[in-house]
Amino acid sequence: MILHEAIRLYTPVTMLVRETCKDVKLQGLHIPANTPLILAVIANHHDTKIWGEDADKFNPLRFCEPRKHSSSFFPWGLGPRTCVGQKLALVEIKLVLAVIIRQFSFVDELGNVVACKSPELQCS
Repeated sequence: MILHEAIRLYTPVTMLVRETCKDVKLQGLHIPANTPLILAVIANHHDTKIWGEDADKFNPLRFCEPRKHSSSFFPWGLGPRTCVGQKLALVEIKLVLAVIIRQFSFVDELGNVVACKSPELQCS
C-alpha cells in the first residue's frame, strides 16, 4: 500500500503515447486510424474525481478499498505494453527500503527495542 501510494504521487512515467490502428468511436467521439493518443498518467493519478479531495496528499489507506475504476492506477502502463522492468523496479525499491531501515532502531509501545541498528553496511 505504501509503495503504491508513493508511486501514485511520484509516477515513474508521466505520460503514455499510443496510436489507434483503426477508426474508433469513443463515447460518441470519432477517432480516425493512426491518431496518436496521449494518456497523462500523472494527471490521472492526481485527479480528485478518482482519488478524492486529498489526491495530492500521501494516504496509503486509499489502496485498502477497491478502486472506483480498474484503470485508475497505471504507473507502469496498461495491457500488453506494460513496462517490462516493473517487477525489477519494485524489487529494487524494496531492497533500497530494507537497506535504509537497517540503519534505524525501532521501539515498541513498552519501550522494548524491536530492531537494532545494523553494523556498517558494505555495499559493493
